[in-house]
Amino acid sequence: MNANEQAELKQFLNFVATNGYGNEATKKHRQSDGSDTIELADGDWKFHDNYFTSSDGRSFFGREVVFKAGKPYWYMGYAGFTIADAEPSEVDKIIGTAMLSPDEDTPIRGPLELTLGDWQYAFTPGDSLDEFYAAEWIKHNGTNVYLAHLHGGLIA
Repeated sequence: MNANEQAELKQFLNFVATNGYGNEATKKHRQSDGSDTIELADGDWKFHDNYFTSSDGRSFFGREVVFKAGKPYWYMGYAGFTIADAEPSEVDKIIGTAMLSPDEDTPIRGPLELTLGDWQYAFTPGDSLDEFYAAEWIKHNGTNVYLAHLHGGLIA
Protein backbone atom coordinates (compact mmCIF):
# COMPACT_ATOMS: atom_id res chain seq x y z
CA MET A 1 0.00 0.00 0.00
CA ASN A 2 1.49 3.35 -0.95
CA ALA A 3 1.58 6.33 1.42
CA ASN A 4 -1.53 7.96 -0.08
CA GLU A 5 -3.59 4.75 0.18
CA GLN A 6 -2.41 4.24 3.75
CA ALA A 7 -3.40 7.81 4.68
CA GLU A 8 -6.88 7.28 3.15
CA LEU A 9 -7.35 4.00 5.03
CA LYS A 10 -6.20 5.57 8.32
CA GLN A 11 -8.60 8.48 7.80
CA PHE A 12 -11.50 6.08 7.22
CA LEU A 13 -10.52 3.88 10.20
CA ASN A 14 -10.52 7.02 12.38
CA PHE A 15 -14.04 7.76 11.08
CA VAL A 16 -14.98 4.19 12.05
CA ALA A 17 -13.47 4.67 15.53
CA THR A 18 -15.53 7.81 16.13
CA ASN A 19 -18.74 6.33 14.75
CA GLY A 20 -18.31 2.62 15.51
CA TYR A 21 -18.53 0.31 18.49
CA GLY A 22 -17.62 2.82 21.21
CA ASN A 23 -20.18 5.38 20.04
CA GLU A 24 -23.40 4.90 22.03
CA ALA A 25 -25.48 6.26 19.14
CA THR A 26 -24.19 3.60 16.72
CA LYS A 27 -26.82 1.08 15.68
CA LYS A 28 -25.90 -2.56 16.19
CA HIS A 29 -28.11 -4.90 14.20
CA ARG A 30 -28.91 -8.35 15.63
CA GLN A 31 -28.66 -11.05 12.96
CA SER A 32 -30.74 -14.24 12.77
CA ASP A 33 -27.63 -16.28 13.69
CA GLY A 34 -27.27 -14.39 17.01
CA SER A 35 -24.38 -12.18 15.90
CA ASP A 36 -24.36 -8.37 15.85
CA THR A 37 -23.40 -6.21 12.88
CA ILE A 38 -22.28 -2.61 12.56
CA GLU A 39 -22.17 -1.01 9.12
CA LEU A 40 -20.78 2.44 8.34
CA ALA A 41 -20.04 4.32 5.14
CA ASP A 42 -18.23 7.47 4.08
CA GLY A 43 -18.00 8.19 0.34
CA ASP A 44 -16.49 5.20 -1.49
CA TRP A 45 -15.52 3.59 1.81
CA LYS A 46 -17.71 1.08 3.65
CA PHE A 47 -17.16 -0.78 6.92
CA HIS A 48 -18.77 -4.05 7.98
CA ASP A 49 -18.19 -5.45 11.49
CA ASN A 50 -19.83 -8.74 12.48
CA TYR A 51 -19.25 -10.41 15.85
CA PHE A 52 -20.56 -13.01 18.26
CA THR A 53 -20.64 -12.51 22.03
CA SER A 54 -20.91 -15.44 24.44
CA SER A 55 -24.11 -15.73 26.48
CA ASP A 56 -22.28 -14.64 29.65
CA GLY A 57 -20.56 -11.72 27.86
CA ARG A 58 -17.07 -12.97 28.76
CA SER A 59 -15.85 -13.60 25.20
CA PHE A 60 -16.40 -12.32 21.67
CA PHE A 61 -15.24 -13.27 18.19
CA GLY A 62 -15.57 -11.23 15.03
CA ARG A 63 -14.26 -9.74 11.87
CA GLU A 64 -14.18 -6.37 10.20
CA VAL A 65 -13.99 -5.72 6.47
CA VAL A 66 -13.37 -2.35 4.83
CA PHE A 67 -14.59 -1.98 1.28
CA LYS A 68 -13.29 0.62 -1.17
CA ALA A 69 -15.40 1.37 -4.26
CA GLY A 70 -17.47 -1.76 -3.57
CA LYS A 71 -14.51 -4.18 -3.34
CA PRO A 72 -13.00 -5.80 -0.22
CA TYR A 73 -9.92 -3.78 0.66
CA TRP A 74 -8.84 -4.49 4.27
CA TYR A 75 -9.64 -7.14 6.91
CA MET A 76 -9.26 -7.68 10.65
CA GLY A 77 -10.24 -10.74 12.68
CA TYR A 78 -10.43 -10.54 16.46
CA ALA A 79 -11.18 -12.51 19.60
CA GLY A 80 -11.37 -11.19 23.17
CA PHE A 81 -11.74 -12.84 26.55
CA THR A 82 -12.44 -11.67 30.07
CA ILE A 83 -9.84 -13.83 31.83
CA ALA A 84 -10.37 -13.03 35.50
CA ASP A 85 -13.11 -12.20 37.94
CA ALA A 86 -14.35 -8.96 36.38
CA GLU A 87 -17.80 -7.87 35.33
CA PRO A 88 -17.96 -8.18 31.50
CA SER A 89 -20.09 -5.03 31.22
CA GLU A 90 -17.36 -3.01 32.98
CA VAL A 91 -14.70 -4.47 30.67
CA ASP A 92 -16.92 -3.63 27.69
CA LYS A 93 -17.20 0.01 28.85
CA ILE A 94 -13.39 0.29 28.96
CA ILE A 95 -13.09 -1.24 25.47
CA GLY A 96 -15.73 1.14 24.07
CA THR A 97 -14.06 4.18 25.63
CA ALA A 98 -10.63 3.11 24.37
CA MET A 99 -11.89 2.54 20.84
CA LEU A 100 -13.05 6.16 20.63
CA SER A 101 -9.38 7.27 20.88
CA PRO A 102 -7.39 5.00 18.53
CA ASP A 103 -3.62 5.02 18.11
CA GLU A 104 -2.78 7.48 15.30
CA ASP A 105 -0.48 5.11 13.39
CA THR A 106 -2.65 2.01 13.78
CA PRO A 107 -6.27 3.15 14.27
CA ILE A 108 -7.75 -0.33 14.66
CA ARG A 109 -8.49 -0.39 18.43
CA GLY A 110 -7.62 2.04 21.22
CA PRO A 111 -4.62 4.15 22.21
CA LEU A 112 -1.34 2.52 23.25
CA GLU A 113 -2.24 3.18 26.90
CA LEU A 114 -5.25 4.54 28.75
CA THR A 115 -5.98 4.78 32.48
CA LEU A 116 -9.54 5.23 33.74
CA GLY A 117 -9.56 5.17 37.55
CA ASP A 118 -8.57 1.64 38.65
CA TRP A 119 -8.62 0.38 35.06
CA GLN A 120 -5.63 0.31 32.69
CA TYR A 121 -5.96 -0.38 28.98
CA ALA A 122 -2.99 -1.22 26.72
CA PHE A 123 -2.78 -1.86 22.97
CA THR A 124 0.21 -3.32 21.14
CA PRO A 125 -0.27 -2.67 17.43
CA GLY A 126 1.33 -4.66 14.66
CA ASP A 127 3.99 -3.24 12.40
CA SER A 128 1.74 -2.15 9.54
CA LEU A 129 -1.88 -1.96 8.42
CA ASP A 130 -0.78 -4.00 5.38
CA GLU A 131 -0.24 -7.11 7.53
CA PHE A 132 -0.42 -7.30 11.31
CA TYR A 133 -0.89 -9.28 14.48
CA ALA A 134 -1.81 -7.15 17.51
CA ALA A 135 -3.10 -7.48 21.08
CA GLU A 136 -4.93 -5.48 23.72
CA TRP A 137 -5.12 -5.95 27.50
CA ILE A 138 -7.10 -4.55 30.36
CA LYS A 139 -6.04 -4.60 33.99
CA HIS A 140 -8.21 -3.77 36.98
CA ASN A 141 -6.33 -2.80 40.14
CA GLY A 142 -3.18 -4.25 38.57
CA THR A 143 -4.71 -7.66 37.74
CA ASN A 144 -5.06 -8.77 34.12
CA VAL A 145 -8.78 -9.19 33.45
CA TYR A 146 -9.05 -9.09 29.65
CA LEU A 147 -7.03 -10.08 26.59
CA ALA A 148 -7.77 -9.81 22.86
CA HIS A 149 -5.86 -10.95 19.78
CA LEU A 150 -6.24 -9.21 16.43
CA HIS A 151 -4.85 -10.02 12.99
CA GLY A 152 -5.38 -8.84 9.47
CA GLY A 153 -4.21 -6.69 6.64
CA LEU A 154 -4.70 -5.54 3.11
CA ILE A 155 -6.92 -7.62 0.83
CA ALA A 156 -6.65 -5.53 -2.36
